[in-house]
Amino acid sequence: MGELQFDEIREQKSLFGVNNDIDEDLSQIDDIRPARSLFDVEDQQGVNDMQTLGLSDDAPEAEEWEDGFWERQFQLVPTRKQRQYDWTFGVIMPVVCFFFDPFIFKFWGSPGGGLLGAYKPFAYSGSFISILGMMAWLLWREKLGGYSAILSGLFFVAGFFALLIGIPLFPFSLVGSLALIGLVGFTPLFTSVIFLRNGVRALRAAKLDFNRSKLAGAIAVGSLWGLAVPYALNIEVQRSIDLIAKGTPETIRVQGLKLQLLAPLFDSEQLKKAYERAPENSAERNEIARLYEQLTGNEFKYYPHSDW
Repeated sequence: MGELQFDEIREQKSLFGVNNDIDEDLSQIDDIRPARSLFDVEDQQGVNDMQTLGLSDDAPEAEEWEDGFWERQFQLVPTRKQRQYDWTFGVIMPVVCFFFDPFIFKFWGSPGGGLLGAYKPFAYSGSFISILGMMAWLLWREKLGGYSAILSGLFFVAGFFALLIGIPLFPFSLVGSLALIGLVGFTPLFTSVIFLRNGVRALRAAKLDFNRSKLAGAIAVGSLWGLAVPYALNIEVQRSIDLIAKGTPETIRVQGLKLQLLAPLFDSEQLKKAYERAPENSAERNEIARLYEQLTGNEFKYYPHSDW
């Protein structure tokens, strides 16, 4: 009887002892590895990986707002929106402005007659060089190495002259903005900012390859390139106009061949001024009128000024 009771107690003790051990083991497993689905992954880790690879659109936008407005304008690495503005106001819109120029370098679609028509060779050639430099910088940037310093000097000159044009145009653009077309007149101001900030970025990129003295020399070369070539073209065109106004018919024909090479950069209204300076009813005037028609494709019309 005593042995039977001992066996029952031992059997019960063994049963409860096993259950308690299993419960303790299961609770330890739950604490170590909670039950999760195979597709339940960390969202934040995925976002971080996407930003690291540059595949997430949220990463650049977040960087844009880390610094202030002016700090972002001159930081070395541009944002996506800044690259879009660089192409728009550094390449596309300057060409549009020259094409639709109402009265600055040409008058309402005519070959010449603008307020600054005498400086048309300087403005057109300088803009052409600057836009090509901007395209090269936007395409290759740091890959240009030390050449970035030359472009920085060119961009500083271009930004300065764009600002000189934009400031006098501001009142006219403000009034013309009521008709929407005047909004184009604000382009030189935006273009000046684009060229100046890319000049700073190009300068910072060139610092990696040049010391201070070489850097200053490269900037000077770029600045002279942006000034000397347009200035030389403008002086040569004005010299040809003076020779046409004072020269013989043969001289007019020779200088006309030179102007034909520069026809897109030339203000044809300057020929009318040369026509006024030539003797009346002379062979020189006839030759100037013929040259005007060759360069413009339009009939020469001269209206003498009335003396009151």
